[in-house]
This record gives sequence, C-alpha cells and structure tokens, in this order.
Amino acid sequence: MRVFGVTLVLIIAIPCYSQNYTRDIGFRGGISSGLCYREFRDDENALEAMLSFKDNGMRITGLKENFRPAYVEFSDNLFFGYGYGGHIGYIYTDHYNFLFNEYHIDKNKLVPIAGLDALLGIEYRIREFPFIMGLTYKPYMQFSTVQFFNLVLFDLGLTFKYRF
Repeated sequence: MRVFGVTLVLIIAIPCYSQNYTRDIGFRGGISSGLCYREFRDDENALEAMLSFKDNGMRITGLKENFRPAYVEFSDNLFFGYGYGGHIGYIYTDHYNFLFNEYHIDKNKLVPIAGLDALLGIEYRIREFPFIMGLTYKPYMQFSTVQFFNLVLFDLGLTFKYRF
C-alpha cells in the first residue's frame, strides 16, 4: 500500500515540475500599486497589463517586456526584465501646475491622463511552486490638461504573482 501511495504522489508531482506556465496574475505594491496580468509569448517576451490606482484616480498600463536569465551562481530562478509601453486613465485633483507655479481650484476635478512608461526589474521565479516575487522600477511621463507634462522617475514597486 505504501508503494502505491509513493508511486501515486510521484506521478502527480512530476507534471508539476515540467509544467510550462504562460500567464501570471498578481499585485504590485508601491507608488503606483494595483493589479497586474502578464502573458508570455515565448520564454523571453511577454505582454503585461496593469490596473493601478494613484492620485484618487485610476490608470491602465500596457507593457511589452523582455526577460533574460541573470546567470548568477546561487540561483537559476533569477531573471532580469525590461520593457516599455503606455498608459491612459484619470485623476481627481484640486490644483494645476503651469510654468512651475501651482494654482488651486475650488473643488476636485476629473482630469484625463495619458503617458509613456518604461520598466526595469528583477524577479525570482520559484520553480517548485507557481509564484514570482519581484522588484520593479517603472518611470513614466504623462500628459494631462492640468499639468501639461509630468515626469515621475521614482516609481518603485514590489510584485507578487501567481503563475498558471
């Protein structure tokens, strides 16, 4: 009976190690925190969509990402990633900036935004379990009607994702 149990566990466990995950879903915490979904086209290329919340608003970001193994001695599960994309969304604000001056409005106003994003990150993929932990740096620039041009260089985030 024990041999049967051990054999059954091995038969079930072997596909877990050889499973080819192509998608992941998770959470990004940081300045622009929110939900993220990524789909791999092959081992090195992926498309990612993020739904993030910032400045009493929401934005949807689409990114094209590339990944390379880190080739470090202590782990084969470490990967570098980089990419680019764009975002659209809205914010609520009670002020606007013009030529380095800030002007206040009587009440919060809905303001549409659009911008370009970059991504640089490192992630650890746990092969035994379908989980990913990562650190991402995602600077962006955006355009809006209350602040013509805004450059955000310090958008760091921690990501936790589930692969399926």
